[in-house]
Amino acid sequence: MLTKEQFIDNLKKARAIQEEISKRYTDKLQESYPEHEVSYDLDNPENLCVAITDYICYGILPKDKTLDDIWVAFQTLAKKENWDIPDMKVSYDSKELIEDCLDDMSLFGEDFMVFAKYQSFYNNSCEFIVDYVAADRPTREEIIGFNAIDDEEGYQAMLKEYNEGIESLKGYRTEKMTLQALLNRLEQQNTIF
Repeated sequence: MLTKEQFIDNLKKARAIQEEISKRYTDKLQESYPEHEVSYDLDNPENLCVAITDYICYGILPKDKTLDDIWVAFQTLAKKENWDIPDMKVSYDSKELIEDCLDDMSLFGEDFMVFAKYQSFYNNSCEFIVDYVAADRPTREEIIGFNAIDDEEGYQAMLKEYNEGIESLKGYRTEKMTLQALLNRLEQQNTIF
């Protein structure tokens, strides 16, 4: 059964992940969202969902409410609505990575080897794959009908991209796997909690 500590801890993890993501992307809605607290009751599912979403996305709670209050409202509604919540897990939005992985699978095949790049969140209590790069150095033979005069520039560009990808892995935990294995992991971490 989901405990209060697990519930609050997972909300904090989700907030930490959202903060990290928002450092990389600018969202006009988020920039214009009010930073002040709004007052509303947590006695219905819609308000509770708004409160949880506002906390995860913007770090704000309803006026005079705490995460403990969110937990109490969640428990009350779970009992009232007969929700079966044995556990709660945090997910990482991986839709774009999944699309990229599917595109790469159609080009290179499901057995193409990559390095998955993991990033830790919320005091290293959870980690997710946030990127991936080709694991094997490209060769001239990969360019069909390689012509030393015409194709050398393209090969050098591929080599530069590969080296930059490998360089981007420094300081992160990595794991070598096939694109198919990567797709399976991305689909799992994309599952909503």
